[in-house]
Amino acid sequence: MKSKESLSNTQKQICIIIDGIATILFGIFLLFVGLGLTVYEFRLIILFAALLFIGLAMTVNSFVQTNSLLLWLGIFLCISSSVGFLAEGISALSYANLYPIFIAAPAAASLITLCMSKEIRLHLFISLFFGILSILFSMEAGNIISINIILPIAVILIGIIIIGAIFPKGDKNGK
Repeated sequence: MKSKESLSNTQKQICIIIDGIATILFGIFLLFVGLGLTVYEFRLIILFAALLFIGLAMTVNSFVQTNSLLLWLGIFLCISSSVGFLAEGISALSYANLYPIFIAAPAAASLITLCMSKEIRLHLFISLFFGILSILFSMEAGNIISINIILPIAVILIGIIIIGAIFPKGDKNGK
């Protein structure tokens, strides 16, 4: 991961251009919504639209900067903001159906970040943990299994993770 000071002038300029384009596209989208040319209501979609365009800019900038943290955050924002677009744009969907996507967002962001990060085990662990939780809560959202069963299983899984955290992951100094 490069710090801002280690970026070349060209990289800085490219990132500024990306941010400017994302801001212009955000403005155009808001104009379309304001003119009634989309299915969205302005006051209900503005936050999700802002998060989406910020996330898109962060994701593209992460490749210019070779910055895995920026990539993770950008992907996370894009996925999380998609829930608002789906819930507000498709009348058959509601947040009650879509909330597992919020839980899956860290898993998906970590899987995508694997291509750039040196912390492969950490990202695989995050993907597995949040992926399992997302699947469990998807079953609840789909009325397959009751929350009375899902919630205790999720708490047990979290407890296992807490206990597992005390075990060393390998000693780098040979001690």
